[in-house]
Amino acid sequence: MPDSRPRQGPGWPDGGARVVDRRRLRVPRQPGPETVRPRIERLVGQVAVHPMILIEADAGYGKTAFARRVADRYPTAWYAVDRQDKDLFVLISHLVSTLDGIAPGLAGRLDPVLQAAGGVASTWPEVVDAVADAAEELITSAEAVCVLDDYHLVDDPLVSAVVTRFVERLPSRLHLVIGAQARPALPKLDRWRAEGWVASVDRNDLAFHRDEMSSYYIERHGLTLTGEQLGRLADVTEGWPIAMYLAGRLLQAGSASGFDELIRRTPDGWREIHGYLREHVLGQHSAQTRAFLLATAQLSSFDKEICDVLMVGDTSPQLQLVNDWGLYCVSDGHGGHRYQHWFRDFLRAECDPVSAAMYHNRAAEHFRSTGSLELAFTHAISGRDFDRAADDLSRLGPSLMHAGRYVTLLELSEALPEHLRARHARILIARSAALRLTSRYRTALDAARQAAVLAADAGDLAAAFDARMAETNVHLDTVMPSKAAAPLDAMRTMLPHVDGERRRLYHDAVVESHINEGRLDEADAGSAGLHHDGLPRHLRVRLLVRRGDLAGALALVDQDGPDRAPRVPRSHREQQALRAWIYALMAQGDDARRHAALGIAAGRELFSPIIECVCTARMGLARLCGPDPDPAEATEHLVRALTMATEIEVPRFRAEPLIGLCVAHGRLGAWPTAWRYGCEVLEILQHAGDAYLTAFARLAIGIAAAQVAHPDAGTWLRQAANEATGRGDRYVSTCAELWLAHGALTIGASQSFEKHAARALRGMQGNGMDYLLLDSPWTGLPDLASRQALVDRMTAVAEVGGYARYLAKQLRASGSHAAAVAPAPGRRLQPEQQPAMTGGHGLYLRTLGGFVACRDGVTIDRAAWGRRKSLELLWLMCTRESRSVGREEAVDLLWPDENVDPGSVRFRVALHALNEALEPDRPPRGRTRFVHSSGDRVVLDDGVGIDIHEFRELSGQALTERDPARAALLAHRATLVYKGHFLAEEAPYADWATATRTELADTFRQTAMVSAGHDVASDDAGRAVAVLRRILADDPYHEAAYRLLARAYLRLGQPAAARAVFEECSERLRRELQVTPSWRLAELTG
Repeated sequence: MPDSRPRQGPGWPDGGARVVDRRRLRVPRQPGPETVRPRIERLVGQVAVHPMILIEADAGYGKTAFARRVADRYPTAWYAVDRQDKDLFVLISHLVSTLDGIAPGLAGRLDPVLQAAGGVASTWPEVVDAVADAAEELITSAEAVCVLDDYHLVDDPLVSAVVTRFVERLPSRLHLVIGAQARPALPKLDRWRAEGWVASVDRNDLAFHRDEMSSYYIERHGLTLTGEQLGRLADVTEGWPIAMYLAGRLLQAGSASGFDELIRRTPDGWREIHGYLREHVLGQHSAQTRAFLLATAQLSSFDKEICDVLMVGDTSPQLQLVNDWGLYCVSDGHGGHRYQHWFRDFLRAECDPVSAAMYHNRAAEHFRSTGSLELAFTHAISGRDFDRAADDLSRLGPSLMHAGRYVTLLELSEALPEHLRARHARILIARSAALRLTSRYRTALDAARQAAVLAADAGDLAAAFDARMAETNVHLDTVMPSKAAAPLDAMRTMLPHVDGERRRLYHDAVVESHINEGRLDEADAGSAGLHHDGLPRHLRVRLLVRRGDLAGALALVDQDGPDRAPRVPRSHREQQALRAWIYALMAQGDDARRHAALGIAAGRELFSPIIECVCTARMGLARLCGPDPDPAEATEHLVRALTMATEIEVPRFRAEPLIGLCVAHGRLGAWPTAWRYGCEVLEILQHAGDAYLTAFARLAIGIAAAQVAHPDAGTWLRQAANEATGRGDRYVSTCAELWLAHGALTIGASQSFEKHAARALRGMQGNGMDYLLLDSPWTGLPDLASRQALVDRMTAVAEVGGYARYLAKQLRASGSHAAAVAPAPGRRLQPEQQPAMTGGHGLYLRTLGGFVACRDGVTIDRAAWGRRKSLELLWLMCTRESRSVGREEAVDLLWPDENVDPGSVRFRVALHALNEALEPDRPPRGRTRFVHSSGDRVVLDDGVGIDIHEFRELSGQALTERDPARAALLAHRATLVYKGHFLAEEAPYADWATATRTELADTFRQTAMVSAGHDVASDDAGRAVAVLRRILADDPYHEAAYRLLARAYLRLGQPAAARAVFEECSERLRRELQVTPSWRLAELTG
């Protein structure tokens, strides 16, 4: 019971008393240990510079805790107001009593004023003035605070007038802190804000950020949670402090598996939170408002239009109340509102099932009428109107697939009862496509065939055609041309009765099936006249690859630029998979590995095991390429790809890793194993009907046999050459002829050698395949000595001897230091040959030693960037090897102290400003050239040149290169690229920039030491001096650099300079580290 003992005074009205509940004038205690949050401490510091602090947030956000932190710093008059305090006598009595604690004697001085005739109700202006004047005189501390907590309970016009007058006469050393669940109705609040009188703290400030949660759970609850667990709690609680506290209590009370149990039973398990919300939120509002909250909670977001539909009437008053009170409601980023997740879940739990179904079905009908079929479907499912939901999904399926939202389609269709799915051909067709894209091929085939039967029974010719196309697409994705024939034949009979777009799709499918089968001439002929612009690009690329025109195929792939949304998996057609295959065939192992790795990541991101499987196999092939192949590592990747192909039940995709394993085991001398792999792959390809890869399989067996001198090697190689030639594949036939020439040379069969050598050289010269001898693709001769011997003998072959002499000259040059890094024709340029800053790039970004951006050779003016955040977003992408950053991560890094949503206007504005700066002449809605959005990521185009990527590549090669001369050349090139610290002037304090800056500086020092060490050893000590001085300017304690610098001066004949370096090193180490150098100058002269 409140302390209601009267404080008597002469002349009080009616001899009454001023009733003061002194418990409400005490600063509340902190229940348990408090987590120190630096961000909150900075906000508490605002009290010193603002006369008034407004803490506005919903219940449970820690308004009182924030005010308590203020009270910890300053003498505080605390007043927790209550509904009864709307009585001005009660209100001012409590105010006077609490102020007396920081202004001793104030209550006694105010007694005469409070006794004035007419009472407080009529004289309140004079009373407020007297309170302010007395506080001005009697407050003894330099700064003091008055807290009005739970102000929303008394926020009516008369109380607002009292508080407004008090604020305008606020004592000079007193700061007023008001905590409320809703914006106080203080008439002059906006003006005070404009004048800088008021600092606001809202729920975005008070909510825990993800990076604060770990400390909270450790310090408050003794719980150490993983990053994933913290992320899930952040999603569930949205940083609501009371929800976090109660979650911690539940976790403490649970077992080791308590976390997963907590998440699984949210919100039903959070009884304490629900009780809190029931009492402090729902209980505070009218029945009409409660009905509004329960109805709108059935929506993921809402605006007035849908609210009016649900409530069958005007909901303006309720929406205004939500805006005024907050009620755990936030902007959805599109002009509407949404409840925070836990509050929405609470409201849904409070709504009875019958009412909830009614609201959902009203919403479904509304969204159906506006064409929002996905929302209509979702609400129809929730309202258990499954028949209408199935109709919605039948109409929705094609648009979801067109947008690349195949995972969403699967999730939505799984919500339907199975018997309903089985009755809708259109749903089955869409599911077949989605299942195919997630590599669930058997199930995709079943759905397509079931749809075909339904459509035929219903006489729906278009649906029957689409079902057969869905079946065909499965066989095209899995490269099974033998299986594609039947559905293609079925579609051919329907062609006169379907539209032009379906006929086009059919003809494209026929051409692709011919390409898969190895009938390349028929594919060319079949496409003639069907497309005004020739074959679609993806088919032209595959046709060029299978003909052996790898450079042409690569150029065509590069025209596409990076993948753009909508992003769907393309099986073996995936860009990164194609590039990895082409580069491996062209002996460009580094590029092949890079694109294989990117493809593996894309497969995981797109939920496509088939892409991951294909690219894992190509990673294995890449490890068989180049001057330093690793058959053992290659085998690991290839075996992993085999396992993946088995798991997704597509035997055809075992073929490529089996071919690689056959070659790898041949190199290892394990012929029986190589033979076993070769036999298995031939059996698979015979069943699939893929003649192109069959020729590769025969080539692989022949290569393996040749490497162990097996007598059947020639037979297999001739079969590969003949089969490839018959199919129009010039690559396999040329490789086979090279190996046949090598075999003939080995056994001294001169006539056979000349025949096969001439064929091989003509194939290489005519198709730009110099790399087959100047380098080592996985299909080629792996050792340089064998290639040199072969080429030397080829110089005597009639007709092509001149070309052979050119190759011989290139191979001989490759033994020297200068040519060790020279590119073979068709390869990417090596470090010392790379273009100047803007050469070869539409956009080049220099971030080392100051930021410069060059677009098409012209520097972009700094004023063009507009917003700082747009530049920071660009810089952030530059730091990533993937050239991309997730939107959520970008928001966390670029706005670390603010609760900015990845879909917010602020992020979209920054991204728009970036594209405007980079492409000012791009038409509205035109495709971006340099920066692309892909799902939840923002990506820099592969064609953008970035100096730190160039530096990382060069330094990485330098630090791992085994040849010292080549390593030194690469290192020197890297030091030239490193023109200074990463964004040292532009972003000196950003955490993300600091980490990159430190990493690059460390790498520079290591790389520069490699360059300088070689220069000193090779009599180029003058160049080494400049590099070493750069190291020491960056790290003045680098002993190894001092030592090498002294040695460089000695090589230059400058002993005095060397001595000065030693003394400089000694003095710095002694003065600042209290140690002596670990080396002596005499060691260098001895």
